Amino acid sequence: MIDWDPNKQNYDDVKGAQVGAIISYNCGEEFQRAEKDGVIHVMRPRTLKSAFAMLLRDRLDLVVSKRRVGRHVLWDNFSDLEIDSLDSRPENLRQASHDFLLISKKPPNAEVILDAINRGLAKMRVNGAYKRFMDEFEAGLLARSR
Repeated sequence: MIDWDPNKQNYDDVKGAQVGAIISYNCGEEFQRAEKDGVIHVMRPRTLKSAFAMLLRDRLDLVVSKRRVGRHVLWDNFSDLEIDSLDSRPENLRQASHDFLLISKKPPNAEVILDAINRGLAKMRVNGAYKRFMDEFEAGLLARSR
């Protein structure tokens, strides 16, 4: 088991660990420094699903993922038994950063789509639907039926 204290964020605590971080992730300066200095060994699979599969097959010691994204990938791709064999820890205790929805600028109606999404999210925040949705997700109520 990995002994990680999110208050300290000391990568020496996981020295020598094989870490999965998908190609597009920016894991922060401390992580990059630990990787550059050889404190941790980072493998960069293309997908989070691949990283979790490697973790479950003991090819990785830990995987870096946003909590909600990781849960979604696990719930959609792995069995309860596999998921229950994993543990999680926050990397740090700072306020979570914002997530982003990216859409292509190429379609002529891209700005209309983005505006519609932003208006819909704003309404959901005002009427409480967004909070209810996120609370249900956190509780596992929106996970796939198994």
